[in-house]
Amino acid sequence: LMRVVDMMTRNPICCAESCTVETVAHLLSKIDCGVVPVLNELSRQVLGVITERSVCLEVVVQRRNPATVPAGECMARVPAVCHPEDDAYAVLAKFSQSHARGVVVVNDENELEGVLSLAVLASRAATAARELYAALQTVNEKNASRTESTHGRSRARRASVAAA
Repeated sequence: LMRVVDMMTRNPICCAESCTVETVAHLLSKIDCGVVPVLNELSRQVLGVITERSVCLEVVVQRRNPATVPAGECMARVPAVCHPEDDAYAVLAKFSQSHARGVVVVNDENELEGVLSLAVLASRAATAARELYAALQTVNEKNASRTESTHGRSRARRASVAAA
């Protein structure tokens, strides 16, 4: 079981609703998960997220000025979220729902705890798969050597019985 808390980025880059999309675009260029949580200015509660996709669709395609558009106008108000204790593999479906490379991690009060990056999840899953494969090979090798030694003893017993 791989938990979200074990692989999430704590204290991720985030912004307030009043932040401009231009500023958010600069923030997006500095991170690898493609999602910036938008927080209530008085608390750490997540109001939504801005993704590279939302910047393109809500600002660039509509030829709006990113220096004047507030983040609150182009954020996804129902972001894909998970909790720190969730199973990381169970969170995979949320990535396809969000069309982003990151999922927001919140506590029970919907306050920001972190962000889980698809790249980090994929890397950890690949490492776990390699470790599992190595363990399986070791088990198979031990079983094969036990089987050979058991068969060798059985042949020796049959040979001694046949000789008697």
